[in-house]
Formats: sequence, structure tokens, C-alpha cells
Amino acid sequence: MTNSPQIEIDEDAIDQAVGVNLRRIRNVRGISQEKLGESVGITFQQIQKYEKGTNRIAASRMVQFAAVLKCGIPDFFAGIGSDGQIRTISAISPEALRYGEMIDKIQDAGILKHLASLIGSLAELPAPNAGLSQFWRPIAEADTTITFEHTMAYDADKEMTIRNSDHYWVRDEDGRVYESVWTDHKGGYWWDIEGESPVDPVEYMPHPLEIISSSGLPADEARP
Repeated sequence: MTNSPQIEIDEDAIDQAVGVNLRRIRNVRGISQEKLGESVGITFQQIQKYEKGTNRIAASRMVQFAAVLKCGIPDFFAGIGSDGQIRTISAISPEALRYGEMIDKIQDAGILKHLASLIGSLAELPAPNAGLSQFWRPIAEADTTITFEHTMAYDADKEMTIRNSDHYWVRDEDGRVYESVWTDHKGGYWWDIEGESPVDPVEYMPHPLEIISSSGLPADEARP
């Protein structure tokens, strides 16, 4: 008689995966750990242990959770294969999951088709800051960052802040280091009025800037 091979599974990893699914479903339903705990007669600390995979969820408790969260038992095992292998589930925000639930409730095929077309078109739109990398460089690439900052009042009850950095060294995409200065016609000043600045003025600087000199040397050799 041939003995069947023993199937080895990582029980702790499975408990953790079940806990992750419990937390994901709970967040989608908008139910706190305290509320879920009260609904099944346990403390929120116990819910935390379940969600971390520290404690294993008993079958009877899982049925209770499914009833409160209005989900199926298989939902707690999402990403877990029959061979015990765990498939990584891409992180999805609670908002996105709630939107998905709303779409599932739509029964009209025509509306679903129109909605799918609309979402597809929106998904193809460029990101708000797409393409800025060729014009704006991280301020971390400069030796000197903010050297001037001044806040002034305008329109009686409003304020704006002007920031500029007068002089720094910048490594360009070609690997050379340029000694640069701010110039008015290339956006040397940041105006902290909503909508004026495309990127965070503390993290980014205008580029390209007026080139004063080019060393043509590697960055670590060119910097004074």
C-alpha cells in the first residue's frame, strides 16, 4: 500500500491571509473593530488578533463574521489556493471596493456598458503632473535649497509666500553638474496661491535653469 504524500502548508501564513481578508471586508463595510467585536460578543483586541493572524478564527466565529459583514465564507479565503499557496492580492482602497459594490448593484445592461466606457476613458487620462519630470527636478538634487522666504499680505485678508533659492549646483540628465541661478522668466519664484504651483515648492525646483557654467565633470568631482 502506497502512502499518500503529506501536503505541507504554512498554517501561520494562511491565518495571516484570512486576517487580512477579514480586515479588508470590514473596511469595505465601514465597520470598526469595536463594532464588529460587539456584534459577535468579543473585544476589539480580539478582532485585532484575528486580523493580524495571531489567533486563528474558528469556523463558528467565521460564520458570525460573515453574517455581520454580509459576505460569503469563501471571501475570507481570497488569494489562498487549495494547495496552501497564497497569492498576493493587490491593495485596493476601501473607496474603490465600495464603488465596485455599487456597480454590482446596477442591473441595467445599458447603464453598465455606458459606465464601463466612461471609466475606460477616464482611466486613459494622463496623471495631473504627467510630464513634469522634464521641467521640474527634485530639490534634493541641489546643494542649496531654500535661501529666501517671505510672506506678505494682499487683498486685506489674504497672504502669499515667496520662496526662492539664489544659487546651487544641479546635476542634469547628461550627468554634468551646472552652476545655476534663479531667473524670473524661468519660474524662479514660487507663489503659494492655490492652483499656481504644479508641484510642492519645498521638494521641486524649476528646470532647466539659466546655465552659468558647466564643468563637464562627474557630479562628485565637480562639486566644490
